Amino acid sequence: MNSTLGQSQLASSDQQNEERFKAMDAKTKQSSEEEKNGVDSLVSSLADKKRKDLDLLCQYLTEPHKQQQPPEDQALQNQKTASSSFFFTKKKSAPPAPKPFFLEQPTVQEIKTPVKKKKKSPSLLNEQDAPSEGSSSASWTFVRCLVLDLPLMLLFVSLAVVYGMRTAWTQYYMPIMERARRTDAHLLEEYTYYERGCLAEDVTKGFTHSTGNTTTEQSLDTLLQHGATTVPKLLRPQTIARLRKYLRYKNKMITDEEAFPMSQGHQRLSYGIEATEDFAISDALAEITSHKLLPDLLEQVLGVPDPALTEITAITSYYGAEDQVIHSDTKSDGYAGQFARTYAHTYSLFIPVQAITERMGVTQLCPGTHYCTNSMEEVCLREMIGVNQAFKDNVWKAGDGVLLNQQVWHGGSKHTDPRNNERILFIVSFTARPQLGKDHRQLARGTYFHMKWLMWGHTWSDIATDEAMSMSWPFNILRSLALWKPSNKKWGYDLLLSAALRATNGQNGMEAEDLQTFIQLKMDGLFHVPKWLQGDFSEKPNAWKTYVQETLDRLFMFLQAVNAVVLTVYLMLAVIVSLVSRPRSAKHGMSRLGAVLVRLIVTHGLVAFITWSVLTKVETSPWGSNIKKGLTFRRPFPTDDEFTSQRFEADPTVPEGPTTFPDRMDVLFGTRYDSPYLGSYNRWLDYHPGNQIFQAAVASRAAAYPIFNSNDNNHQPVLLQKLVDDALAEVSKNTNGGRILQQDHLSGDWVVLGNRDAMEMVRTVMATESSVMRKALNQQISYLVADYRFGYHRGTALAMESILYLQQFRQRLLATTQPLHATTSSTGYTPLDQEKPAREAWTVRPRPFVTERLTMTTTVPAFVWSPSRVPVPSASKSQKEEAEPRVGTKVMAFHSISNTWYKGTIADVIGSNGGSQFDILYEDGEYEENVSIRRLRKMVRLQEGVRVSAVMEDDDVYQGTVSMVYPSGNVDVMFDDGEVLQEVSPEEVDIKYPPF
Repeated sequence: MNSTLGQSQLASSDQQNEERFKAMDAKTKQSSEEEKNGVDSLVSSLADKKRKDLDLLCQYLTEPHKQQQPPEDQALQNQKTASSSFFFTKKKSAPPAPKPFFLEQPTVQEIKTPVKKKKKSPSLLNEQDAPSEGSSSASWTFVRCLVLDLPLMLLFVSLAVVYGMRTAWTQYYMPIMERARRTDAHLLEEYTYYERGCLAEDVTKGFTHSTGNTTTEQSLDTLLQHGATTVPKLLRPQTIARLRKYLRYKNKMITDEEAFPMSQGHQRLSYGIEATEDFAISDALAEITSHKLLPDLLEQVLGVPDPALTEITAITSYYGAEDQVIHSDTKSDGYAGQFARTYAHTYSLFIPVQAITERMGVTQLCPGTHYCTNSMEEVCLREMIGVNQAFKDNVWKAGDGVLLNQQVWHGGSKHTDPRNNERILFIVSFTARPQLGKDHRQLARGTYFHMKWLMWGHTWSDIATDEAMSMSWPFNILRSLALWKPSNKKWGYDLLLSAALRATNGQNGMEAEDLQTFIQLKMDGLFHVPKWLQGDFSEKPNAWKTYVQETLDRLFMFLQAVNAVVLTVYLMLAVIVSLVSRPRSAKHGMSRLGAVLVRLIVTHGLVAFITWSVLTKVETSPWGSNIKKGLTFRRPFPTDDEFTSQRFEADPTVPEGPTTFPDRMDVLFGTRYDSPYLGSYNRWLDYHPGNQIFQAAVASRAAAYPIFNSNDNNHQPVLLQKLVDDALAEVSKNTNGGRILQQDHLSGDWVVLGNRDAMEMVRTVMATESSVMRKALNQQISYLVADYRFGYHRGTALAMESILYLQQFRQRLLATTQPLHATTSSTGYTPLDQEKPAREAWTVRPRPFVTERLTMTTTVPAFVWSPSRVPVPSASKSQKEEAEPRVGTKVMAFHSISNTWYKGTIADVIGSNGGSQFDILYEDGEYEENVSIRRLRKMVRLQEGVRVSAVMEDDDVYQGTVSMVYPSGNVDVMFDDGEVLQEVSPEEVDIKYPPF
């Protein structure tokens, strides 16, 4: 029983143990399942966290520009999200899952704010080790701008710059060059003087040194008469010493590339100088501009204050230098002497920095030759004087300047003084600053303009007071390139404008053959352009224009292509990156692509807007608008298509008479001057030899004119007639039969006035000179008339009506409404032996506006007297006697040695009547004795109606009549068979000189 009980207890104990083990196994199994479920939950949470972190990383890298969202409300700060408790199980019996060593439990930082609630993205890295999101975004933005946005923008800026240059070239500089280009055909219509050939008698005498008491008017008179005037004490001794020291130092430092070309350049050196490169230069310029005489003198000479700077240079002549070729700096086919409204007159101021004697290579002058258009080299070799001769001790003192008209003939003499090894001249040159749209003149032709390129664009006021600003680097470069100037300054001739004017007319240094050398030696060092982008070199007259146009076109097309390719590649990469970086969200990809497009639109749009604004400002500026309207460098005199009123075809102010070629002893009345900006050239004709004699005769009688012309004088007509006749008789005698000529303001031709017109012209001048007030008012009327003829309103009905009424007002002002009676006994101004036929019968060239005279339809007030031509009676006995040859009579003499007819003057008469013999002084200075009257012919001036013979194309000689005479001396010939030969050189026709 005991064993049975024991077995029973044992069995029961075994059953309990088995149940306990089963319970433990079930509990263990349940715990394992719970642990497994916890691990599965942990793995799932880690996978979700990793996926979210990857998404945040992608967003961080691809969208750094997105602004950080504001934190959530403070009330939600203590709440736990499902992901924030994935490290713990909900049952306490289950052991906690191990925390991964590489991650921290993520938290959501919440800050209360009144703005809209947005959730902040969790950080991927440890906050203690990683930078903030704003800092990372700023860094990435900076890198992106530096690597992508800035290069793209600069590439587009380069395209915009070339586009602006190309637009400026095609719309502004090409029209300037086209309008400034001058051919012989253009210049034939633009004469204000004539082709004056000079001889030794035209070299003036009496050039002397000005003293400290010399007035501006006296200096101006000397300058107009001789072509040069001295200006004393321009520099102080201390300034001279420092300037000489610096220039001697600079002479040693100048390279061959910096030196300017010179005639007879051996032992001579010339180079450009910057105004602020040394205090010695700037101080010297300041003293020059503050001189008591020079500023006023230049303003009266040039017509405007603040003239343009065209040269700052130094010329050094060393021992052994030879004589320079006598020359004029500007050439006759392009200077103001003949074409005062086409070319500006320029002046150079020579200042020695040491005393100069004759042996040191002094500058020599040929005074008075600024009026001459022919070569004066041979004449001047005999007539030259050194500047030192104007001083009492024959020494040109240091600091005393000479203001030289660049038209006058001059040259440096040889240096033969071994004790004074070098002679240095400091030179500054000026011309009237451009007034584009109003003053149509351009730079004179023929000179190099020796100035450093970065000094262009400056004026007198710059070197006077503003050296530290606009004339120092980099402001001088901006000024030179016409990009910037101080608001209170005026523009001079900038580098681009001066280069365009010189290139279009093929001037020295800017001719077609100079193009390639200029590009290779000068431009490649500053702005290198690959050869395959440069234009083609040629030797045609428009080589410069073609090269610049082709170069800009190629650069623009190249940059246009580069910009297109780069932008296309950039946009394609942006699309690819947007698609690859977030393939599951098309919305975010498009957002990133849109951001790229926005940046391109902002950067490129800004550049395009600035470019458009600049071009618009240029177009609407006075400079641009005047070019667009055709006012800048327009032809100085009206052309056919500018006339909107037929009244100009019947302009009563156009003189009637035969055209002729002027002589130095003729009296000239010009009609193409009279503008304030012409300055001293308004008085250009006053110094013509015949005009000087005329002025002296009129001035001596001007005081009596108010008395003789008074209405209270019962004998007014007789006395006034006598006064005018006496003046004309004196002029005729002293000019050896000189004529009174008036210029046709429309064509520029010179016309011989008949007796009545000549007398009225004398009377007008007497009335003007009789009163200071009348003279001043008459000058203002002349300015207004010239402005209506050649200014902005030219060619309009308004201009024509205004001219008519101004002429009427002038007659009333000068009290010249009552006509005088023409006489033939003393004037000597009968144009030919008979009255000239109607002008139309003689006119062959279609001269503008005078080929067909119309009848005026306007009613002219009764007080206006319109001069008319009167028949010329046959010559009287006294006139026939005067026609006999006598001492002083100009003749054509047959030279016995060369068997050629030459012009000469009777120097002596031997015998009387038919057996007389004559001594002849030829124009070239040769003297021949005992010339019979059979070898003499009457001097016939070249004018319309003269009989000539000329050689035609078949080499046969034909007889004809001169039908037109030009200011150049060329003529049109109408042959007896009706054929016409135009613009024949006077050397190609033989005038039929009648015998005595």
